[in-house]
Amino acid sequence: MDKKKLFRSPYKSSTLPFVWFFRTSFIISFTRMLIPASEFIDAILIPNRLISAGYSTSEATSIYGIIIGMATTIAYTPTLVTGALSHTITMRIASYWQQGNFDKFHSLSRLSLKIGWLWGLFSATFLFVYAKELSLFIFNTEDAFLSIKYLAAIPLIVGFREISTSILWSKDVRKTPFIGLIVGISCSIVLQYFLIGIPKLGYIGAAAGILSMEIISMIWNFKALNISKYKLKKTFPFIFLDTAVIFFIMLLSYYFIYSFQETLIDTTRFIITGCLYFLISGFYMYIRLAPALKINKN
Repeated sequence: MDKKKLFRSPYKSSTLPFVWFFRTSFIISFTRMLIPASEFIDAILIPNRLISAGYSTSEATSIYGIIIGMATTIAYTPTLVTGALSHTITMRIASYWQQGNFDKFHSLSRLSLKIGWLWGLFSATFLFVYAKELSLFIFNTEDAFLSIKYLAAIPLIVGFREISTSILWSKDVRKTPFIGLIVGISCSIVLQYFLIGIPKLGYIGAAAGILSMEIISMIWNFKALNISKYKLKKTFPFIFLDTAVIFFIMLLSYYFIYSFQETLIDTTRFIITGCLYFLISGFYMYIRLAPALKINKN
């Protein structure tokens, strides 16, 4: 028996049915509301636990502002790209799934995950290496650079979480991302409650809570995608290749720009370095994704 027929949707038309669209929109909206709810809990929990750890009210407020107002703002900025991507592809891959066009569905899903991986890797590396410069030039203080380093992996993790969520929603698997976020937020609250209450672990505890929420949600989604071990093993050579290339690009841009250290001011060097880094990275992304892009244009 053809396995595809077992999962074929009853909807054959080129447009999605209204009832499916309404149900999916409702659960998507409800799931999206969990993130602001988590941020609201952080706004209450983090300062109070910092005070319990021995900080004054003004110190606790200042640390909270550095973590949430500065570090997370920088760390989550690259996720605007993957967020836009996930919103863009959701209805398209959902249409493929509903029409039973599984080849197109899987092809576009793989392409989206590759984009999330490459963009997340490039962005996370840049955040980690240039955390001090980002903190200094954007906020005029270096206080946030350690928190930015702690949260540097956010673009990669959140990118995978958002894209995998879109894929699951497209397959009518709506509860899994919701439950994953609930579990992630719960673990985040527990970690932050205990770690932030320990003296000198305020920044680490807050970062651990944020990362745990995103990592658990991502793993929960990937488990539901049922990616085989064989397919994972096939990606290892590309993972090593991409990691080596990003390391080379970072060294190239760093040594090239800093060879002009005596003629360029710090801000100009940083801007040029960033532009050069992402220009070369974007070119490499295009080379890596060109075959898949051609397939999905047809």
